[in-house]
Amino acid sequence: MTDPLNLEQLQSQMKDATPNEKQRIFMRILEHAFEDIQDILFDSMRDNNYRIRSASAKMIGKMGDQTVVPRLLHLLTDESWIVRSSAEEALSYLPAEIAIPAFRGILSSAIGDPALHKHLAHVISRYDHPETEVLLVRMYEKAQDEELRACLVECLAKNTGETSLEKIFSALKDDSWIVRKNAIKALRSMDENTVISKCSQAISDPNRLIHMAAIEILIRIGNTKVVDAMTQTLQDGTVVGRINAINVLVGIHSEESLALVVAALNDSNIMVRNRAIESLAIVHSNDVIDLLKRCLKSKNWNLRLGAIKTLGMIASSEAVDILENLLKENHVSIRLAVLEELTRIGDRRSIRLVMQYISLPELGEDAIRIIKSLDPDQAIVHLASFLADTAFFDKTIDALRSMDSVKVQRYLASRITNGTPAEQLSAVRALSLLGGRDTARHLESVMIGSISIELRQEIEKALKYLRKKLK
Repeated sequence: MTDPLNLEQLQSQMKDATPNEKQRIFMRILEHAFEDIQDILFDSMRDNNYRIRSASAKMIGKMGDQTVVPRLLHLLTDESWIVRSSAEEALSYLPAEIAIPAFRGILSSAIGDPALHKHLAHVISRYDHPETEVLLVRMYEKAQDEELRACLVECLAKNTGETSLEKIFSALKDDSWIVRKNAIKALRSMDENTVISKCSQAISDPNRLIHMAAIEILIRIGNTKVVDAMTQTLQDGTVVGRINAINVLVGIHSEESLALVVAALNDSNIMVRNRAIESLAIVHSNDVIDLLKRCLKSKNWNLRLGAIKTLGMIASSEAVDILENLLKENHVSIRLAVLEELTRIGDRRSIRLVMQYISLPELGEDAIRIIKSLDPDQAIVHLASFLADTAFFDKTIDALRSMDSVKVQRYLASRITNGTPAEQLSAVRALSLLGGRDTARHLESVMIGSISIELRQEIEKALKYLRKKLK
């Protein structure tokens, strides 16, 4: 037994000691037998010195009975993180058969202080006990405080139970970004096969927060197991799932994953095909270009069209070279798709190719539609050249009506003056149909000059039609 006088002397010395001396004296007290200093330890848990409170908590935890639980719970909300950590550690010393019932009783009461429950969650998660998951799940379901929910998600990750996994996935759509962040972190730390399986299902979830988090996790894992899972999703997943599988595969950015994205150009759903096109255009690597070249040789129309659209979005010099070569093909649909992409690229070289290869009889009304999408001045010039084709005269007039009327009238008037006989006649007919405030003046100015009899008659006919229209 320890000399009680010696122990009393140490206690007496502590009363008037400085903080550093007090701590040194307390360390000497801890050298005494545990049963002799229990009361001192309980008193020291309220000491002003955080180091003394911390040391007292650790020693008290070794008592191993439920009487210490209330005192240690009080320290879980201590102002010092060192004391709080020591209290957590001390509580974890308790045998599970004592601790779990005690914790269950505490949690069955009112919600309580979120800070207390946060530290209690850390303590509970340290126990390897069947009821650990039950208690943590119950706490999570009742938690209103976002920091407490975030803490509980972190604690649930230490369990491998199905319920814990479900709660972590539900946390991906939590209103709090802190909770969502911890859920993603938790999933990354769990069994890989389980996470891949669950995340492969989650990318089909309509909730954006859930499928975006699942995409991030799968990309971070990024191995062949993920690629295999995405292959399966592309084959039999929902539209949302297939679109997000493409996002995962592009994020992994391997030769195998990019090949699967290219294959998605043949998907039955246009939204999936468009996502594949957009994703490949963003990647824009030599591997992608090579894969697209192979697609262009395929007999599958969707693959060829998807490759053309992707090249149009890439819009690099190499992409335009490939598109230019395709214009030499006899397949009208291919040429039309290429012209549309070149029009969208819109640089000088692309527009020159459009002007060089577009033709009315072969492409029909689609040629007019493509020309309308060009720069207005270029569009007017090219549309006016279509007026000579009687089969598409009305459609061309409709297209010109949608352009700037002043520019259209000026250009058509210049064609009457400087064009070939056929161009002159078609320009007169177009002006009479388009009408406009200055149309009659443009036609009358041409009559002053030296023109053919046929053209004069056509202008007189047009002027008569316009005057009648204005009455």
